[in-house]
Amino acid sequence: MNYTGTIAGIECAFGARWDDAKDSARLKTKFSDTVGYYDSKTVTKKHVPAPAVVDAMIDTEDKMAAYTVFYHDDEGEIFGSIIYSAGQIAPLSETVYESSDDWIVAIGRATADSNIDKVYFPLGTVEISSDKHSTYEIATKVDKKFLPQLTSSSSIGTIIIVLLMVLVLAAIPIGAWIFIAKPFEKATTEVQFVVEKIKPNYTKVLEQCKEDLNEPWPAPPEWTLRQEGCVGAPELAKIAFPKPTDQRPYAYRFYDLNTAEWDDYLSRASFLKMAERFPGQLLEGTNQFVLYMPYDIERDVVDDAYLPDTDPIAIVRSNFVGAVKLSGNAGVGGTSAFTDLELSRVLGRLSETRVTPNHVFRVLDNQQTGMEIGPERLETRQVRVE
Repeated sequence: MNYTGTIAGIECAFGARWDDAKDSARLKTKFSDTVGYYDSKTVTKKHVPAPAVVDAMIDTEDKMAAYTVFYHDDEGEIFGSIIYSAGQIAPLSETVYESSDDWIVAIGRATADSNIDKVYFPLGTVEISSDKHSTYEIATKVDKKFLPQLTSSSSIGTIIIVLLMVLVLAAIPIGAWIFIAKPFEKATTEVQFVVEKIKPNYTKVLEQCKEDLNEPWPAPPEWTLRQEGCVGAPELAKIAFPKPTDQRPYAYRFYDLNTAEWDDYLSRASFLKMAERFPGQLLEGTNQFVLYMPYDIERDVVDDAYLPDTDPIAIVRSNFVGAVKLSGNAGVGGTSAFTDLELSRVLGRLSETRVTPNHVFRVLDNQQTGMEIGPERLETRQVRVE
């Protein structure tokens, strides 16, 4: 249900369906890179999203954190809240409360929620105090020209653009396409090959993985991040939760849900909506999700006399002096190790080493970083002689 009122004298719309299906919505808007829809006829194009007006009043400490913002209209009759996570609005998280009492109760509930890092509300709202709380003052004036506007949700304009594109493409001469797509001429000479020795470049994989894991990944706050890491050799990685079927290296984050506290159906729908923004891939298990970024591994040519290093334990010891616990024997599967060092530091120490990083991961429950390290790999390939 949508409501309209004023905040700082600006006419606002409350209760948008953020990151939801358009359905029969009359108007839409875009705020925090998220699209919101309004269904009610009381909302017009002169209104702006209420959360956007309040956002202009708040000095957010960490925009990448999961936080809830509580707000009300100037008359003190409409009470709402919204959740942000990883810099985005969490799907369907804008709530309008039936009364101020319900709103106050919701502030307490958000304060006790371990998945919410910060709670913002107007100064003087509640008497309880918490390290999570940050108050803000209702501004007397907000510059409306910087606020998102409401527009029609009709897709007629998009249809016209698509039709114009089709007409342009249809005007390309068939002869030009035939020229561009000229078939390859059949080779008439005998093909010769040489055998090259190549080494998979795991250093670039670890560097890219480290860079990607330093970025926020979209996930609703009710889903708990349990583990994250980098897989260099997927066929040797020890993972109990869902994993990709192809054999490319990848970075991943594994989330699960406490179904005793959260509704699994709504939480699943929320995760799927937020994952639409993720540039990588998604895997789903029972109340589990894995987001991952696959990589195409490069392979460098080495000299024929190059010999692989077959002692990963010695390499790990020399790079983690006094900061690692080893277990297992070196071999095809390699060795297992654990350290209290942060994942990014471990990835940095393993870069430029002559090992195969089968699986390097951080377990959030015990704050330890694990390693499954194998001996250096060399491969061969046939290359055509020109």
